[in-house]
Amino acid sequence: MHAWHDVTPGSGGSLTAWPAGLPISNGTEYQVEWPDGADSSKLQVVAISTPPGDLVGAAQVLIENGCQKQLDLLVDGASKVGN
Repeated sequence: MHAWHDVTPGSGGSLTAWPAGLPISNGTEYQVEWPDGADSSKLQVVAISTPPGDLVGAAQVLIENGCQKQLDLLVDGASKVGN
């Protein structure tokens, strides 16, 4: 597992750039440690060759790769858009 320390999101958001010195590898698990000392987060990267063109395709890719939490977020987000 690779550790990524001192993650600082960009101003006003929860996103940050991936560190240039830490290459992303398919199937590799990473541990992200937040600068405020909060619990760390683990993530595993799954590379896909062709991005899906719609929500159904995205859901299929997530199911095939065992990405249940991401699938739940996709379904939740899609249901909010429809309201």
